[in-house]
Amino acid sequence: MIRQGRPTRAAILLFGKAPQDFYSQALLKVGRFRSETLIVDDREIEGTVFEQIEGAMGYFREKLDTRFVMTGRPHRDVVWDIPWKPSAKP
Repeated sequence: MIRQGRPTRAAILLFGKAPQDFYSQALLKVGRFRSETLIVDDREIEGTVFEQIEGAMGYFREKLDTRFVMTGRPHRDVVWDIPWKPSAKP
């Protein structure tokens, strides 16, 4: 992560306070499309790589449809359009 006493690009993108100050193109652009040419909505997500991943996951959680399954237990199960890995559940 350090080369010749300076942080590498990877270090800046992973741990920098403002990576886009150094690499303006290092961001995520996510969106929903109704067709090949009709964009329903989109969002640019900046920050470190970790923050961008969290931002993208948050965007998906906001936009994906869910349904609730009543199981008779004190809590309900949430079923997403796309299955989440156990460690990535909201």
